[in-house]
Amino acid sequence: MACKLEYIAEGLKEHPPLPYFFKERFEIFKEIDRIFMDGSLTSRGGDFDIGGANRQVKANPILDLYVHQMRKALSEIESCKVEEGVVVWQLYNMGYIVKTPGVTMGFDVVGGLRWTDRGWDVPAEIISGLSSSMDVLFVTHYIDNYYAHPSSTWRHVDHCDKEIIDLMQKEGKPVFIPTGHEAYFEDGKNMIYAQHHRSVDILGLHVTSYGGPHVYQDNPFDTPLMVYEVITKEGKKLFFTGDFDYTLCTTVPYRDNIDVLFMRCGGVSPLYDEDHPYDLGELSKAFYFGGDSDAFYFGLEEFESKFVVAGHLAEMSHPPGGGRESYTASFDVFNKLKLAGEDDLKYLIMFWGEKYHCLV
Repeated sequence: MACKLEYIAEGLKEHPPLPYFFKERFEIFKEIDRIFMDGSLTSRGGDFDIGGANRQVKANPILDLYVHQMRKALSEIESCKVEEGVVVWQLYNMGYIVKTPGVTMGFDVVGGLRWTDRGWDVPAEIISGLSSSMDVLFVTHYIDNYYAHPSSTWRHVDHCDKEIIDLMQKEGKPVFIPTGHEAYFEDGKNMIYAQHHRSVDILGLHVTSYGGPHVYQDNPFDTPLMVYEVITKEGKKLFFTGDFDYTLCTTVPYRDNIDVLFMRCGGVSPLYDEDHPYDLGELSKAFYFGGDSDAFYFGLEEFESKFVVAGHLAEMSHPPGGGRESYTASFDVFNKLKLAGEDDLKYLIMFWGEKYHCLV
């Protein structure tokens, strides 16, 4: 790799993920945020211009870093033999690949930065590699009918990549997606349209899907969204929430004995914004942190898990602080959890292409 951001990849290699605070690693993420969270650097004319909805940028150091990290991850996924527990790879945004002794599953896997009509010019071998590495893919949401968004053109392409789904279909691999999306995918031969509180047994997995509201929305209908509880044949329970507003999680009945929980960190509910006049945080918990930290802590009260993976960080199609959530803010949550006495919780903050072996 030879680009402006090679030093970040080297730093991450030297200081891999740990489920506790590590100063050297924190400093790396401060540097990532210095670049990624500065709109003047990542927009048109900036030193790290990522392009836009109507334009692509060929010389893109952030894309170069993404490609490097994905090639590393795909090589590891192919060679990794799991004998116990689960191995988790962070891909992009809320995308993960999880490998167990018997199966490799993907959650909201996308091929890097996407806008509705275009995105990064990602090498074809990465897209095909992501598809071929998975035995099954779970997608939380795609279509959006939310009244505040443009009409039928709005797609959540940061969670659903039709190119990857099409490849999975051609390879005869199952893909879970919320019911109501039947018209958006060709033939649907290997598509499993998930419904609320419905279970499916497949590839040695017991999968139960639950419907719920998307973040910053107040009902489960504007954006059909499913969260997934997956129990492996080894008895490990994974729970993946995507963009689910877990502060309104009454639709999810079983929230304990989770081994690995994937939960969005930041931008969950306007009712937990620090500047909201009726911020619910201080009224609903013994510990009040304020803002997104407070919402995340609420989620941890609702879901009991051995490991928690902080998701939806550095989604580059969103504006900084408006869906492009910072890594340092998630470290702040980490530290506040310790202050609240959550010392036993194993909390993971990972960058693109990184992995962690959860021994559960």
